[in-house]
Amino acid sequence: ARWRRPPCFLLVEMCVIFMAFSAAATPWANPGTPESVRNLVGAQTTPFVVLQVWSPFCSRCADEVAELNRALQDASGKLTVIGIPVHSRQSEIKAFLKTFRPEYEQWAPDAGFKASFAKGSVTVPETILIYRHERVLGRWQGVVTSSQILQAMQKEETL
Repeated sequence: ARWRRPPCFLLVEMCVIFMAFSAAATPWANPGTPESVRNLVGAQTTPFVVLQVWSPFCSRCADEVAELNRALQDASGKLTVIGIPVHSRQSEIKAFLKTFRPEYEQWAPDAGFKASFAKGSVTVPETILIYRHERVLGRWQGVVTSSQILQAMQKEETL
């Protein structure tokens, strides 16, 4: 019989992801978040930033590319999307990008990101919507739709 992880493992994984992505200057981050990631988000000029952690071996990641492309187009310049490929070689990343054509920036993870990412077991895609470099508006494991992202953005703008 194949071992299946119990549902409580998802909660543990989500906590690990939160800790890996979650510092005094940026409330969405924690002291374990590499400075390079905090700087990457802080350098964006749009009010909303999506970080998408993905792998070329993940079919759901491929499905999510179209949704993120659509959200980027529909957000009228208010959104920046940044893809962060993990667990892959450069050749695999290039093949994925050529096939699925994301219309958003890809950030090559540095050693600090890889070390913090490797501390936990993470499900890809992991997608995080951040507002004004400070607050997490949404965090999804699995495919997020463009409408989920746009709804979270609209809700924040009406507050």
